[in-house]
Amino acid sequence: FGETGAQSSVIPAFDAALGVEMTQDELLPYLKAMRDYMPPKHRDFIARLEAGPSIRRMILEAATRRTTEKERLLIKTYNRCLSNLVTFRSVHFELAFSFVRKWDEREDTEIKGTGGTPFMPYLKKHRLATRDLLVTLCDDKTLS
Repeated sequence: FGETGAQSSVIPAFDAALGVEMTQDELLPYLKAMRDYMPPKHRDFIARLEAGPSIRRMILEAATRRTTEKERLLIKTYNRCLSNLVTFRSVHFELAFSFVRKWDEREDTEIKGTGGTPFMPYLKKHRLATRDLLVTLCDDKTLS
């Protein structure tokens, strides 16, 4: 593998804390393998976040009932965290497009990133999957 941002523990830690799970696809084993290149304490931290307790589960439980003002604030804060992660993923996608993708005439699936993966489909998919996790209250209001 070449150098890649997938070796960083920052975004996987945010994903784990917020309950953002990547779907089973060709990239998932690669992302899991990249953890072997993280410092052991970072790898352990991510594993502990993934093991729970689940912040997302607590947020979803609160959103399905009549919520207190404090719970609404907590849900709003959770959604703001997700929105910021979506913004990060959008900027990442735009940078990858501007500096790599737009200069290559091949199909997205044929273009490989620094880690050797077809990055454009995955970056787009992860951005959309994160956005889809925004929590809507039982009264159908998405808090952001």
